[in-house]
Amino acid sequence: MNLINCVVADDEPIARKGILEFIDRVEFLNVSGTAKDADELEKLLAYREVDLLFIDIDMPGVSGIDFIKTYEGKMPLVVFTTAYPDYAVESYSLKAFDYLLKPVSPERFRITAERALDTLCALLPSREKKDYFFVRCDGRYEKLVMSEIVYISGMQNYVKIHFASGKTMVVHSAMKSIFRQLDESRFIMVHKSYIVNLDFISSVSGSHVSLADLGQIPIGRHFKAGILPRLYN
Repeated sequence: MNLINCVVADDEPIARKGILEFIDRVEFLNVSGTAKDADELEKLLAYREVDLLFIDIDMPGVSGIDFIKTYEGKMPLVVFTTAYPDYAVESYSLKAFDYLLKPVSPERFRITAERALDTLCALLPSREKKDYFFVRCDGRYEKLVMSEIVYISGMQNYVKIHFASGKTMVVHSAMKSIFRQLDESRFIMVHKSYIVNLDFISSVSGSHVSLADLGQIPIGRHFKAGILPRLYN
C-alpha cells in the first residue's frame, strides 16, 4: 500500500521528537503533522488525510482520552501513548488500536506500525488499486511503479530492486515489509531472498525461475509448491 500518514499529538516536545524519530525509521510511515494540544489536533484531522494517530493521554486542557470520546470527525487508527499504565483499560474501551507505554522501545513501536500496516492493507479491496508505492531512499521518498519492477532481492537489512530498464535501487528495508506493499496478484515470493514480478517470468524449472533475458532466480524449497498454481491463475 502507499505510505501510512501519521499525526503525533503530545504536549511534550521531547516526547513528540521521540515518536517522530521512530516514524522516520519505519519505511512505510509518513508524518502528516504534529500537535501539542487538542485544538491543533482537531484542525489537523479536519484538513489532512490521516491513517494513524499517536496521541498522548495526559495533555493539558482536553486529555487524549476525552478528545477521542468527543471528536465527531473521521477517526484514524488511534495509538495512545502515556507514562501511566493505569489508563490501559479505559483506552481499550474506546477501541484504541494500541497502547504504548513510555518510554517506548524501537522494537515495540515497529510491532505497532506493522500491525497498523496489516490492518490498513485489509481495507485495500474497497479502495482503488494503484500501480505504485513509495519507499524511503537517500533521505527522500521515491515513487516506484510496480509494472516496471522485475524482481527484488534481499541483502540482510536491505533490498535491491531491479527494474526492466536495467536500473537498480538499494533500500533499507526488510523483504517482508516490501512484500506487503506490493500487489499480491502480480508478485510472488519464490525464495526467502527473492520476490518476482509474474509478468516477467518466461519459464519455471525445478530449481529456477527464468526471467526472459534477465537471468535466473533460484526457487526456495519451501516456496516451490506455491509457484505453479500462481502461474495458472
